[in-house]
Amino acid sequence: MSSQPQRALPSRLQLCLAIEVRPDALSPDRTTPLAAMLSPDLAGALAAKVAADLATFDARAAELELITCGALYDPVEVLRPTWRLHTELENLAARAPRKPAVAPAGETLAGQGRVIAFGAAEGKMPGILQPESQYGASALLLLPINLQGEPAIAEPLAAEFERILLERGMASAETALFVQEAFEVPIEHARYLTAWDLAAMMQLQYRHAGLESLWPLIEACALTDPPRTAELSGDNEPPAQAAEGIVTFAELPDDVSPAVKARQRQLQHVLAAHGIPTAQA
Repeated sequence: MSSQPQRALPSRLQLCLAIEVRPDALSPDRTTPLAAMLSPDLAGALAAKVAADLATFDARAAELELITCGALYDPVEVLRPTWRLHTELENLAARAPRKPAVAPAGETLAGQGRVIAFGAAEGKMPGILQPESQYGASALLLLPINLQGEPAIAEPLAAEFERILLERGMASAETALFVQEAFEVPIEHARYLTAWDLAAMMQLQYRHAGLESLWPLIEACALTDPPRTAELSGDNEPPAQAAEGIVTFAELPDDVSPAVKARQRQLQHVLAAHGIPTAQA
């Protein structure tokens, strides 16, 4: 198990709604096509349901600003340097006009934080929120969510969500049904995770996929701020080191086995999917 990465500031809670696609809906390669992105109106309706769900876990969530969008992403698109999707949500929200939170019927919700959702216009999401087509099919799909506001509220809420969401964070049946119908994705489970719950889940999946040795490099380059150093270690692994957000692979000798060369290409491909640049020494 690698060391715990440095966490984001508690004034911004980075969460995800994790959508596990129903196994019988997956193709033989265990992927399923991703439906179209949501319009701004549908994205707003989804955001309102997400806000209501999170407030049921802890009422303090309703006092923070919630920001999300109308698109689903592969985990590798979320687990990238600077948590780029969550950061983009924050940047876009900073430019959005401020107005009171409103319920679907239009009445003002006293005491609630602002709820913002970014949807697609003419098939395009704003900023860098456009899902990448090569990752448009996955057995696990993620809706990124930010909760942000006063540290006096956000800090204890962050600690509470780290404690409870992984075990108790199931989305409401109403929210799960909305996601299933809006995105046309057959759902097995829909649950809320903190960003660090997601990282721990993906670390376990990489272990099962034979990529456990790569995870410290992903943590070092993508999940810490500032990036730290780490080395690729393990039997028959190509030499590599992470430093300043870049993974550098040592030049392989001419007589190295084809298996080691293939392994290096595999690792470089996974790192590229996480948005981590690589170099050759």
